[in-house]
Amino acid sequence: MIRILSAIAHSLVRPGRVAASMFAGALLATACSERSGTVLAPVASTPPTPVAAVERTSSTGGSDQTGINTGALTNGGNFTGTISVAGQTDTWTFSATAGQFLIVGIGEISGSADFTPWIRLQDPNGVIIVSSSNTSAAQVGIAAPLTGTYTVLAATNDLGFDGTGTYRLMAAQLQGNFIVSPGDQGGAMTNGANHAGSLLLGDIDLWSFTATQGDTFVLAIGEVTGTPDYTPWIRLVAPNGAVIGNTSGALAAQLQLTAPSTGTYTIILSTQDSGNDATGDYTMTLAKNPGALVISPG
Repeated sequence: MIRILSAIAHSLVRPGRVAASMFAGALLATACSERSGTVLAPVASTPPTPVAAVERTSSTGGSDQTGINTGALTNGGNFTGTISVAGQTDTWTFSATAGQFLIVGIGEISGSADFTPWIRLQDPNGVIIVSSSNTSAAQVGIAAPLTGTYTVLAATNDLGFDGTGTYRLMAAQLQGNFIVSPGDQGGAMTNGANHAGSLLLGDIDLWSFTATQGDTFVLAIGEVTGTPDYTPWIRLVAPNGAVIGNTSGALAAQLQLTAPSTGTYTIILSTQDSGNDATGDYTMTLAKNPGALVISPG
């Protein structure tokens, strides 16, 4: 289920409307052909670090462009920006602790025919550790190799780097509290209840639940409606910020685990098609034992 490609320098990233993903350390790439569940070993990390507001600038040719796409992003929040001139790169920064799982998704809202959403992630040393682009959406996920400030570069990866368009960007540290933007889906789950959601281009929904070490639980997701390549995808993050479960399926997927520690678990929901650009609706259910169960109407 995991596609891992070799790290390449920014200058070697092939332009055009071609997906590209690279990694350093433990990359969980955004597409694979397998559909069976995989349980990954936990990665130890230091205690949670609160997510700082994202600082954001836009530039073209190295010159600052004031008044373009200003705003702040918090853990789990969505932000809308616009690449309005050729060569523009939007820069976001956030803090992370080594071992935390980091995920960033970008999706086109509107744009020129050659607009190709592109995200690159730099580590605290300024080294690009993962990069991904595609026709209308892209996603990167990686365990933070270092503690410090990470930078997300948002741009277009078309042949001439001159495409323009509006995008939706979401970034998250998978440890600690997260927000759910207005109109989006996510948040705390109720044991036994059905939870409905929708995935837009490049969208990522975050859900959470608490468990005690030794509790058993099952997470199930099923497609309600969607594009032909819509592939419901569940990844589960433990209280220490490490991914411990990863599964997807053409129409549905299910994950069963025993809680390795006590605390809050975070669920990452997205689509695992080759371009991460499928869209659709889903229903997800948590069944945890022991614990009181709620039965949804119907």
